Amino acid sequence: MTVYDNFMGNNGNSPNADKWRGWQGTGDYGYIADGSKVDIQNNMLRIHLKCTYESSPPKEASMGVRSLSKFTFQQTFKFKADWNTIPTAYRGIYNEFILCPTVADDPVRTETDFLWVKIVKSANVVYRYIEVWKRSGGSDTKLASWSFEFDDAMHQYEVIIDETNVTVKQDGTEKCQVAHGLSFTEVFIYFRGQTHHANWDDNYSDDVEASPLPSLLDSSIKQVKIAIIDLLKNDLGIQQILGTDPDGNVPVYHGFEKHRLHKPCITVMDVSENGEVAALNDGFDEEYSYEWYNTVIQIDCWAVDTSAKMGLELRDEISDKIKKAILSGKNTLRANGWIQQISDAVVVLLDEPDAKPPLWRKALRYRVFYIIASS
Repeated sequence: MTVYDNFMGNNGNSPNADKWRGWQGTGDYGYIADGSKVDIQNNMLRIHLKCTYESSPPKEASMGVRSLSKFTFQQTFKFKADWNTIPTAYRGIYNEFILCPTVADDPVRTETDFLWVKIVKSANVVYRYIEVWKRSGGSDTKLASWSFEFDDAMHQYEVIIDETNVTVKQDGTEKCQVAHGLSFTEVFIYFRGQTHHANWDDNYSDDVEASPLPSLLDSSIKQVKIAIIDLLKNDLGIQQILGTDPDGNVPVYHGFEKHRLHKPCITVMDVSENGEVAALNDGFDEEYSYEWYNTVIQIDCWAVDTSAKMGLELRDEISDKIKKAILSGKNTLRANGWIQQISDAVVVLLDEPDAKPPLWRKALRYRVFYIIASS
């Protein structure tokens, strides 16, 4: 997993402007006192926040940051979170982690769809509680909650979302796993602080781990191959057949020659490529110029005979797993490699039965269409 940001920097610095954009609440969430800010403190992200006054019903102050990169929610998000431990008799101090498919100046106030993890200080300061919510079509549903005694420690939270469930771990211990019913698959990360108290509250977050989707400007034949290799490496069926090589890696390699490292294995290589542009400026949208490319990606299955199984059978099992992984992973390839279309495989047998030992090899050739862009 990629470390998106660990918030290293001098105290008082703003968060990395290449990764985060600040926002402030408006309306009933815009009662933000002068001096409120989002900055770096002790190599952590701090939301330093106070409401201009308290009232009933309460007026609120909210602010935070949004990631500039977009992410697919079919992965693990890790982050650490806490708030200041200065005693207060108040409840209603929120440190929130939000995954939202849209750009907003306060998703809680304006957006209709997102996933929401709230860390809340309780009224008597002895306990804090965690809540997991989703908002779908503007309707809020609590998915899970738990509480524990207040302490001074920074706690690590892992939010794991797949096509069906959201799982939350606290310090490595699973606290909930529930079906989410989310309709979106790509999100921005938000950190959000909220209070309705006229005293200073500090929310802290740190060590954000998540893998951003590549920018269209990063699209390339290299990114296409990386996306395919990652898809195959992460397939459980392929992992079970291939095992690991001497370095402890799933043996899915870039380049034909890598088959010497370990067998059974898979290699991925591009064998031809053509650019296709229909007409001058046909793909210009005032931000990017686009060009279509089609390339043939060859995925080879390599096997030798073992005491447990004939290499011929092993080769065919690997081939079947690759076909299924590509078929089920087309959305992932579109998100991670800017692959717009991938054809059915043309299969070629390249066995070398007279080699010593016999080498069993099958090539699956996929025609892949992808986009490159220039600003």
